[in-house]
Amino acid sequence: MAQTAQQPRPRKFPRHQEPSVAQASQANRQAARLASLLHAQGHTLQQIAYELNEAGYRTRRGKLFFSKTVQRLIHRVTV
Repeated sequence: MAQTAQQPRPRKFPRHQEPSVAQASQANRQAARLASLLHAQGHTLQQIAYELNEAGYRTRRGKLFFSKTVQRLIHRVTV
């Protein structure tokens, strides 16, 4: 049987639109600080996710925040 060369996986974003690691990291730190502040003020995880999404923050993979992702984000900051 002849082996075929594996085709590279298509990119999610064109290279010029991908956020750099530094940009994603900085935005992630900002989102984490905001999430921690809102959590300290008594907001629920769902409320924090809503606020982060409305402010334009996205996860490092470019997705929307949900309560579980906020919980993980806050846990990473406090550990």
